[in-house]
Amino acid sequence: LKHDTYWERWIFPCYSWVGGGHSKLFFAGMPACSPARCPWWLTKQRELALARNRKIYQWAAFAGMPTGMKALKMDDLPREEHLPLWHERDFKVATANHVIRKGLSALLGDYTAWTNLAEHAPLEDAGALANALYSLEGMEKGSGAAAGLPKPDAMKRHGPCFWQEDTQFARQFTQGAHCAMLKVCRRVPAELVHLELHSVRLREGHTLASEAAAGRVYCLDYSFLKPYLPDPLSGTSMAAVECYFYMAADLQHNYSKADACLLPVAIRLDPADPAAPVFTPDDDTWDWLTAKAFVANADAQYHMVVSYYLKTLAVLEPFVVSMHRNLSVMHPLHKLLRPYTKHGLAFNAMARESLVASGGLIEHLFSIHDQGPNLAAQEYDRWRFEDLGFPLTMVHNGFNGTEFFPDFPWREDGLLIWAAIVDYVKDYVNLYYSCDEDVEADFELQDWYREAMTIGHAKLFPPDGTPLEEIESRNLLSKVLVYLIWAFSGQTSSLTRSCYETYGFPAARATSLHAAVPAQKGQCTQETFLNMLPKKHNTAAAAGFMHWMSERTMLAGLMLGAPMEEYLMDPDVLECY
Repeated sequence: LKHDTYWERWIFPCYSWVGGGHSKLFFAGMPACSPARCPWWLTKQRELALARNRKIYQWAAFAGMPTGMKALKMDDLPREEHLPLWHERDFKVATANHVIRKGLSALLGDYTAWTNLAEHAPLEDAGALANALYSLEGMEKGSGAAAGLPKPDAMKRHGPCFWQEDTQFARQFTQGAHCAMLKVCRRVPAELVHLELHSVRLREGHTLASEAAAGRVYCLDYSFLKPYLPDPLSGTSMAAVECYFYMAADLQHNYSKADACLLPVAIRLDPADPAAPVFTPDDDTWDWLTAKAFVANADAQYHMVVSYYLKTLAVLEPFVVSMHRNLSVMHPLHKLLRPYTKHGLAFNAMARESLVASGGLIEHLFSIHDQGPNLAAQEYDRWRFEDLGFPLTMVHNGFNGTEFFPDFPWREDGLLIWAAIVDYVKDYVNLYYSCDEDVEADFELQDWYREAMTIGHAKLFPPDGTPLEEIESRNLLSKVLVYLIWAFSGQTSSLTRSCYETYGFPAARATSLHAAVPAQKGQCTQETFLNMLPKKHNTAAAAGFMHWMSERTMLAGLMLGAPMEEYLMDPDVLECY
C-alpha cells in the first residue's frame, strides 16, 4: 500500500509458488530461512523450484575465461534477467541508440578527422570537436530533442583546455573511472635516477630516486601490454608504457586541498628499448601531450578489457549462476545477494555478444583491437578470489601507510564503503547463523560456494592441486560475502559511473589512437595530435558508449543504496542495513 500524499508505503509480504497445473501455494510471515529451518510443508516445493532452476541456469565453458551461464546473447536468458529497455539488447545497439537520441547521428557516418579542438571555433566549423559533440549552451537541460552530449564537469569548471593540465591528467588515476593500477614506486629505473626536471621542483637536496625511497613517487606500469600491441594493419596504435608521478609540494593549495598534488614527471613509451626517449614536462608541449595521450590510452584498454569485463563481469558470473542453481529464493543469502546481482547475467551475455566478441565494441573503438580476448585470458590465469578484496588491492599496490599520498579520493571513499559492507554483512550473517555449526550444516550454502568455485573457476582447482577450502565458519562466510558485495557494488560503480567524466573529451583520454608511437622527440605537432585522435564516427560512438555506461549504472541501482526493501522484508535485516 502506498500513501501518495505523505510518500509512505506499507508492505505486507505474501510469498508464493505458482507452477503449472493446479498447484498454487501461498504463505506469509516468513522472509527468509535456511534449509534446516524450512517448514516441512515447504521443503518439497523448495526442492522442486531449485530443480527447475538447474534446467534453466545451465553452465557453459568459454575459452580462457570463467565458466558462466549458457547464454551468448541476452535473448538466451530467462525473461526476468533481461534489461528492461528494448534498445539495450546488446552494447552496440545500446550505443547506437544512445548516440542517435543525443542528436549525434550525423557523426556516425562521418569518417573524416577533426581539424580543431577549440571550443570557441565558429559554429559552422564542422571540424571543431567541441561544437559537434556537446550540447549548445542553454540546451543541455532543454525540453526539446537532445542537442548533443553534456560537457564533462572538468571542462565546465576549468575551461576547454583542462585536458592539457598535468594536474587534470593525474586526477584520472586518483578519482577517475580507473584508479586501481596506480602503485607506489620505491625504486625508479636507472634512466630516471639522475633525471633533471625544471618545471617540477623536487624537495631541496633530493633526486627522483631519493624521493621514491621516501614514498613520494608513483607509477603506472603497462609494459606487460607489449605482446598485445595491435597489428599495424588494424589502423590503431598503442604503447606498452611506463608513467611516473611525483607528489609535489602545493603549500599554496593551487591545485589541491592538501599540501601536495600529484604530477606526471616522466613517461617511457617503450621501456624495453634503452634508447627510447624519456618524455618529461620540460619537453615541447605537443611531445608531452602526445606522450600523456599514449599513457591514458593504455590505461583505457586495461580498464575496459580487464578491470571491467574480466574482473567485474566474468569472474562474478559463476557466483550468480550458482546462486540461482543452489540457493532457494527463500534462502537468506539469495535475498542478500539478489539486489547486487540483478542484471549481472544480462551484462555478461551482452559482453560476450557485442563487447569482446569479434566485431564488438572493443575491436572497433579501442586500440587493442582483436587482442582484447587474449589479454583477458592471460590476466585470468593470474586472477585469484582474494583479488576482489579492496584493502588487499591497496596493499598490493604498495599503499601500506608509509607512502606520502594525502589526497586519494578513490582510496578514502573505497575504504569507507568497504567498512560499511563489512559491518552490514557481519550483522546479517549473525542474524541467520547463531554458530559456526549452522554455517557448516547449510547444504545449500555449501553447494552454492562449491559449484561457483570448482565449476565456475575450475582452473583454480586442478585435480592435482590444492582442494577447495569449505566455508565452515561465520567469519569465512562473511569474508566471502563482503568480497562479492564489494565487487558487485563499489567496484562496479567506480569503474562505470564516472566513465563519461573520464572519457568524455577524447583529447584527454582517447579509447583508440591512430598514429605510430613517437620514437624520438620533436616529431609531434598539433596537426599530428589531431590526426592521432579517433575519427568523427568513432569519437561519437566512444563518447556515446561511455555516457550510456555512466547512465546505466545509475539506473540499474548497482551501488549501495538500491531499494533493499524490495528484497529484504525482515525488519531485523532492514535495521542491520
